[in-house]
Amino acid sequence: MRLSRRGRNLLWAVIATVLGVPLWAHEFGESGESGEEFPAPLHVAANGLPVGFVDEEVLGGLMISTSVSFAADGSVFVAEKSGLINRFDTVDDTTPTVVGDLRPNVSDWGDRGLMGFQLAPGFPADPRAYVLYAALGRVDQTIPTGPECSTDPCIQSGMLSRLDWNGSSFSETQLVHDWCQIYFSHGLDDVLALPDGTVMASAGDSAVTGFYDTRCPDEPVGESGSLRAQDIRTSGDPIGYTGSVIQVDANGAPVRGPAAEDRLVAAGMRNPFRMTYSSQTGLVFVADVGEDATESIDVVVPSTFANHGWPCYEGNAAGPGTFTPICDGLPLAETKSALFTYAHTATDVAPDDAGRCPVTAGGNSVSGLAHYRGVGSSSFPASYRNALFFSDYARGCIWYLSPGAGGMPDPSQVHHFASDVGGIIEMEEGPDGAIYYIDIMSNSVRRIRYSEPTGGNQPPTISAATATPASGPAPLMTTFAAAATDPEGGTVTYEWDTNGDGLFETSGASPVITYTNPGTYNAVVKASDPDGGSSTRSVTVVATGPNVVSIGAPSQWSVGDQITVTASMSPPPPVGVTWTYEWTVTLRHCTSGCHAHQLTSGSGPSLTFVAPDHEYPTTIEVAVAATSSKGEVVATTRRLEPSTVVVNVDTSPSGGVVVDHLGEHATPYSFTMIRNGTETLTVPATQEFAAGTGTFSSWSPGGSATRSVSIAPSGNASMVAHYAIPGVCATQRLEAETATLEGVLVDTNWPPHSGSGVIGWFDSVGDSVTWNVTVPTTGTYPLVWRYATTQQDWVRSVEVDGLHVSSVTAGATGGWSNYADTTAVPVTLTAGTHQISMAYRAGDREYINVDYLDVGCSQSPPTTTSTSTTSTTTTTTTTTLPPTTTLPPTTTTTTSTTTTLPPTTTTTFATTSTTTTTLPPTTTTTLPPTSTTSTSTTSTTSTTSTSTLPPTTTTSTTTSTTTSTSTVPSVCVAQRLEAESAVLYRVQVDRNWAPYSGTGVIGWFDAVGDSV
Repeated sequence: MRLSRRGRNLLWAVIATVLGVPLWAHEFGESGESGEEFPAPLHVAANGLPVGFVDEEVLGGLMISTSVSFAADGSVFVAEKSGLINRFDTVDDTTPTVVGDLRPNVSDWGDRGLMGFQLAPGFPADPRAYVLYAALGRVDQTIPTGPECSTDPCIQSGMLSRLDWNGSSFSETQLVHDWCQIYFSHGLDDVLALPDGTVMASAGDSAVTGFYDTRCPDEPVGESGSLRAQDIRTSGDPIGYTGSVIQVDANGAPVRGPAAEDRLVAAGMRNPFRMTYSSQTGLVFVADVGEDATESIDVVVPSTFANHGWPCYEGNAAGPGTFTPICDGLPLAETKSALFTYAHTATDVAPDDAGRCPVTAGGNSVSGLAHYRGVGSSSFPASYRNALFFSDYARGCIWYLSPGAGGMPDPSQVHHFASDVGGIIEMEEGPDGAIYYIDIMSNSVRRIRYSEPTGGNQPPTISAATATPASGPAPLMTTFAAAATDPEGGTVTYEWDTNGDGLFETSGASPVITYTNPGTYNAVVKASDPDGGSSTRSVTVVATGPNVVSIGAPSQWSVGDQITVTASMSPPPPVGVTWTYEWTVTLRHCTSGCHAHQLTSGSGPSLTFVAPDHEYPTTIEVAVAATSSKGEVVATTRRLEPSTVVVNVDTSPSGGVVVDHLGEHATPYSFTMIRNGTETLTVPATQEFAAGTGTFSSWSPGGSATRSVSIAPSGNASMVAHYAIPGVCATQRLEAETATLEGVLVDTNWPPHSGSGVIGWFDSVGDSVTWNVTVPTTGTYPLVWRYATTQQDWVRSVEVDGLHVSSVTAGATGGWSNYADTTAVPVTLTAGTHQISMAYRAGDREYINVDYLDVGCSQSPPTTTSTSTTSTTTTTTTTTLPPTTTLPPTTTTTTSTTTTLPPTTTTTFATTSTTTTTLPPTTTTTLPPTSTTSTSTTSTTSTTSTSTLPPTTTTSTTTSTTTSTSTVPSVCVAQRLEAESAVLYRVQVDRNWAPYSGTGVIGWFDAVGDSV
């Protein structure tokens, strides 16, 4: 039986109540078979471990903990989902101290909460830690704000922060605020501090299984749900980090470049729940929870970007989003393949599972990951060194990939390690060489350690391993010391791996090593006895460089932005040393030379100011001087480059002049300005063009009839000054990306296009593109759109000033980079400015990209003047009836007949007859008109006749000449218009009913609103 998502959650609530298991525990990113999410089965204490291994609890009675991290001094830090951070003096300590409380900022609901925490390598010599949590508030809000969530959907955000240690507690510095979160699952995941001082953070796509259209605020149609993981492939909206891994420096700045998207090192991930770093290879391994098909272990290369394909692909095969527009054009070969995958339907993950890790109602969920270095007194046998351990929360098992060439995990060598373990959500190697994991089912930290089987040789016991000094400026001369004893009384020898490369290159109990380059080094001592037994322990050495102050700032700025700059010291100052900061901010405007304007100054670890409006090229130069409590002074300067836009300027017709702040320019021309800055464009009232003298009429877009117009573009723009020249008409080309957009986006991924891009994601009811169009005279104007699509028979509504006037339809162009023109759609416009819209309304269909709109010249027919002769005939009849007849009132009948002649005869006759008749009381007579045609300019006719009724009837005719204006076509030809070539609205071309004229007929003409 398949359950709905809500039904499954309710079912789990019942199970949780009966079993006494925390309701939250089942929500950690697990995926059931066919993408459904189920609670994982409960597991008893670990068994099935290889001989010599022990699984034991070390820290119990915890409150829903999510991360554990070990310091070089032996202390242990455990982070709770609620936002508390606890410190234990050792793994044997039973009374933790709260050293951080982020609960006021943390959204603790469902999968949301504090999900990632890690100390910097060498902590506390490097006194920093990093944390990733779901934040109380949206991306566009200051944290914290708003109530806690309780039901789906509920929009919140994520926060990556640095925690600075003062010896007894942490203080928070927020680094990256992003990650729109709608649903409680697939949210914020893990954080990883790297030896080079940078930090990685991972997050899921925040989508509900099977849904791809749930939208965050301001999220474009067609880019939501799981497709957020491919936001790197879209344009026109701010970059988002859901479904991805980012890497930043200690201040939150990107490591690959200045742009916000340069934080990304991996995109296209569904739920990258856990990460681990390999010191052997320098790579990061990521456990990515799948949906319908597979669980994956991916490889991320620090400071290098790769797309891993979700939801276009799952694992290394087609995924649920393969046939969406965003995934169109992303072949599997252009995505990064997973290192290792296992199928949801597989009975065994490893060949030696032997049925011990079956698929249950809990489905599959790769949830723990640890690259094993193998140092310390409890280290595993040498064959496990550089193995990659991973666990599945739902299957309740642990496996490992054996190392291959260069220490790289070999996906063909997967082995069973343990079964029936608890609900593992985190795995870390401890300084003693044991693997520690958090079991969310028992709310404890457990340890798997190795103990030599009884009856064999016992390895030496290492009682001490030190480095003196353990930190200092490079070059750093350090003296190592180790002490160990052999249980059997043998002589102990010592070998040292002083740089963590896996090679023991130095021997002796107390070697002296000089570290010439700054860095964090994990030195390992191996103590061996005569019978081949050995133990290892690690010690961390931090060689620092000279004190350097760095400035954290936005990668770019726009006019009006509120810019905050921050100062930080590297290496981090030791406890007891403080720094003060003085700031100077200068605006530098450089054309042929540079001149400076001081903007502001201040003191403190940060400074905030507003970006000014100034002509391009302009940069902001930020300078900071740092002074330590010991009197040392260091300084640095950082140049902040503006975000720019390009403005294309022209006259219609081209060849005129436009004046801006730099002077007069011949059109067309373009210039660069700072985004959101202001510029004034001015044109003369009249200009001489090749076709004649033009009189200024208006600017487009906008329709301003003022010769000077001020612009403040937020994106690339085009401005055209229109001039009216008697007898001359010019087609107006209006770029789609400069129009008013509703529900659509500018897309720059499909050249060759006109202008700076096209309009894409034009696929939902309510989407529209609206241009301001100014026409000089009243008339009928042809509208032609340039478009591209792979879809047949698409339809869009055409609207003028908000009213539907027609529809436009066309066929496929053969690809998104192949452009074609629509058939012209005629619309009637009065002189002035109008809003012309192409809109997706009810009944419209298919995807299209729009490049531009061409507004052609008025197609109204010419006006001609002709001279015509009007002949007027007046007939008066008087009838005398017998005396006994009562006469009716006088009746007057007037009839006019107008004859339109071909162009060779410019005469139109009108004949008027007026008749007064005395008739019997019940009779009313209407006489027909008389029409007389003559090729003469003037004619006179006189007629006398005798009526059959007495008395005599007299008729007289008079003629007058008048001048009239008439509109006539130059040629009259019968037109046959095929139905299939017309503008179709909600009907279709049908070619199944021959014989017919043309290429088909119009069918499905059967509903209100259908039209041809």
